[in-house]
Formats: sequence, C-alpha cells, structure tokens
Amino acid sequence: MRRVLGCLVTLLSLMSLVGCGSNNKPSHPRTFREIDDERRALPALYVTVKGKTSIAPGDSLPFSDKETHDICFPAYYCLNPNCPAKDQRKDGHPFVFGHVDPLLRVGPNGELSQIELRQGTDVSKERQRLGGYDVPTCPECWKTRNRSSEKEADRQKYQNWVKPYTLPETTQRIKELDAEEVVWNEYLIKLKNRPLPEGTEKETKK
Repeated sequence: MRRVLGCLVTLLSLMSLVGCGSNNKPSHPRTFREIDDERRALPALYVTVKGKTSIAPGDSLPFSDKETHDICFPAYYCLNPNCPAKDQRKDGHPFVFGHVDPLLRVGPNGELSQIELRQGTDVSKERQRLGGYDVPTCPECWKTRNRSSEKEADRQKYQNWVKPYTLPETTQRIKELDAEEVVWNEYLIKLKNRPLPEGTEKETKK
C-alpha cells in the first residue's frame, strides 16, 4: 500500500509540472533518449550456474564475474502453481534461475564467446546435450516433466510460466520513469495544439 501511494504521489507531482491549461515545460527536462538510457541501465538480478546471485546494470546480456569468472545470466522465475521450487526463497527473492547457455565460455580477459563447434553441428541439440535450453526454462519443473510424451500445448504452458525477474526497486523506478514520460507526452501535445499567435496563419499562407 505504501509503495502504491508513493507511486501516486510521484505521478501527481510530475503531472502538476505541466499545469492546468499552461504550456510550462516540466522542470529539469530530460529527453526521451535520456529516460530510455536510465531505464536500460536500471539494476537487474543475475544468476550463475551454481545459483549465486549478483546485481548489475540490466541490459539482459550475460557477463563474467570479475572475481570468480563465473558467467552471470539474467534471472528468471517460474509462475507454475505446482512448481517444485515455488516455496523456495533466497535473499528475499523467489526461486530464481538463469537462462544458462553452456555454449558460452570465458576468455582470458573476461570476455564471453561461444565454444567452437564442428561444422554441421546442430547447435540446439548440442546446447541441450550440455544441459542448456533454447528458451528460458525452469530447471525444477524440467526435472518433473515427461518430455517424451509432452504435448505441444503443455510445452507452451511451461514456457509461458517462466518470466524475467525484476528487482522491486527497479519495478518502482520504472513506474516513475513511465510517469515522467507521461508528463512529457502531455506537454508536447499541448505545445503542438496551442493556438498560433495572431497573424501567424495569414503570414504563412502568403
């Protein structure tokens, strides 16, 4: 409830900057690109193969930990009501897991690259052979699934249950950035629709 009230206060404060019937610019204006840059740089949760979590700017790309050289993958969580790990929580987060790609390796300088495969190798099958998945998949649900007889509808259901995990503070900041964009959209619409100074239209027609 406190978080909802906080978001409403933020939205009302931002909207008040536009003013009723005025063309006042929002204070401390930022471009939409600047807002988008902040949105993409917001903190995100990452998970290693061993389950260790870390927080880094969220650009949805895996990276290697500078100290351990473990690969950190973007975090996901499972909404399956019967997920075996639904009651597991760690560090205040629900059970989270990474979209692990076992075909990635860490270079001597910490850079990531894909392991070399023989020509003609089926990349998807090789990834699955090494314990990875082509799409984000809950590892705990995977253990209980009968993949040999699983229907396509059930396979799609499991896939839909898996969602990207967003940190609570990032969720809150996204709402504030959305509100900031609303204010700017309203301001630009008012600016576009405001009456032209007297005589401007006639001069344009000449």
